[in-house]
Amino acid sequence: MTLDDYLSAKHVVIAQKGRIQDVVEVGLVAKGLHRRIGLQVPHFVSIPFIVAGSDLVATIPRPLAMQFAAICDLRMLDPPFPIPTIEIKQLWHRRFDGHPRLKWLRNVVAEMCQNRPVMGVR
Repeated sequence: MTLDDYLSAKHVVIAQKGRIQDVVEVGLVAKGLHRRIGLQVPHFVSIPFIVAGSDLVATIPRPLAMQFAAICDLRMLDPPFPIPTIEIKQLWHRRFDGHPRLKWLRNVVAEMCQNRPVMGVR
């Protein structure tokens, strides 16, 4: 996908109350570019089904895209421009630091946020 193709396509984007512009918008605006928003949804869950049944495209984190591509037989493409990395942090009360079940959950979340195949995607 060329940059022109990307910018001229209609995009489905996440639009949650209280959420600031996503990293893609910030990167595009910094370069003086804008993408066409065709649809806004409140969460990622519906995106693969919307994209599969429309001419819309979505720019989403790679681990999530890998899962969605497997579910809905979608094609993944690298964006035609670099997207800055996002730092994701987990916070918890120190009282729960050694709790085995919560340690397990924190590890699952950390693993899912890595840019590599997770949870059975081959």
